[in-house]
Amino acid sequence: MSEKTLKKSEVLAINAILARISKDGTEEAPTKLSRRFAYGIAKNSRRIKDEVESIQEAMKPVSEYEQKRIDLCKKYADKDDEGNPILKDNVYQGLRDNEEFRKEIDALSDEYEKSIEGVNTILSEETAIDFYEIPLDDFPEQISVGEMEVLLPLVKEE
Repeated sequence: MSEKTLKKSEVLAINAILARISKDGTEEAPTKLSRRFAYGIAKNSRRIKDEVESIQEAMKPVSEYEQKRIDLCKKYADKDDEGNPILKDNVYQGLRDNEEFRKEIDALSDEYEKSIEGVNTILSEETAIDFYEIPLDDFPEQISVGEMEVLLPLVKEE
C-alpha cells in the first residue's frame, strides 16, 4: 500500500479507467483479467469510492448547467425537416449569430459562474489516497498508454 497525493481531477480520471477496466471479462468487453489485477482494481475502486462520490456531489451544479446549456442549444439550433436540431461535427448549427440564444446562454453562464469556479477549485485540490499497488506484470498487455499514464499511481515499483 502506498499513499499518493493527487489532484481530485486525477482521482476522477482513475475512477473512470477503473470502471471501464472492471467491465473487462463481460460481454461488453470480453478480455479476461488476471485474478491479481482484478483484485487490485476492486481494492482501489473501494478506496477511492467515498472521494469520488464527494467530488461528484460537488459537480452536480455543473451537470445541471450543462443540461440547461444543451437544452438551449437544441431550442435555438437550426432544425431539419423533421424539427430535429442540426448537428455538424457534434456542433449545433445556427447558433453563432442568434441573438436570443446568445442572450439566454450569457444569462445561464452568469447564473452558474460561481458554481463552475467552485468545481474547478475542488478539482484542482489535492487529496491523499492509500492505493493498493499492483505489480506491473499483472497489468493486462492490451492496456493503452493513456490508461497506463492515468493508472501510474497504482503501479508497484519493483
